[in-house]
Amino acid sequence: MSLLLNKICMVLLEFYNNYTQRNSNRNYKIYSVKYEDIFEKQDELSELLEIDQLNLVKKETNRTRNNANNQIETLNKVYKDLINDFIFIR
Repeated sequence: MSLLLNKICMVLLEFYNNYTQRNSNRNYKIYSVKYEDIFEKQDELSELLEIDQLNLVKKETNRTRNNANNQIETLNKVYKDLINDFIFIR
């Protein structure tokens, strides 16, 4: 594995750990937001974040499950080496 790829994987792992592990030195809050509910609950979210209204508009697509599966397969092929190297580091 190249030095650059190793660095990228380490940064990704650090980023992931930052969001999944407690850290008393963190100077910000992390919120998990369920995308499926974000449009219906955007007023609650903006209140929680203490920001103005989000005014999110849900755009429907004609994406099919088969099309999504094809996209996932393509992404897995494109990022195969990175995924394998990332798994190896962990």
